[in-house]
Amino acid sequence: RTYYQAHDFAYYRIEPKRLRFIEGFGKIHWIESKNILVDVTGFQELESQVITHMNNDHRDALLNYCKHYHHVSCDEAELVTVDTDGFMIKTPLDNYYCSFSRSCLSLDDLHQEMVRMAREAKESKNE
Repeated sequence: RTYYQAHDFAYYRIEPKRLRFIEGFGKIHWIESKNILVDVTGFQELESQVITHMNNDHRDALLNYCKHYHHVSCDEAELVTVDTDGFMIKTPLDNYYCSFSRSCLSLDDLHQEMVRMAREAKESKNE
């Protein structure tokens, strides 16, 4: 938060209509947004379900994610946001983003990927 205040940082939402793709000499064309953007209708509902579930039932997994993916040991961790590409964990030390190995567009996708990552983090903890 202080970084954003100190550097006058702001977030902007850009909704492109189309994108200009320049691959090289003579290979220039437009790509319509419908061919690039992912429809995440209803994702906010999924996000709140996942956040509530993980914070209530899987705090140990959140701590393991921090340790395995960011080499950070702490006593507290809270899932604060989830998107199609990963999730953010807040700890007393800092916030840490964990990236998925694939885009997750459904609750089933999120569940599978977070379970996979939890197993990976737990297994590395036991080694």
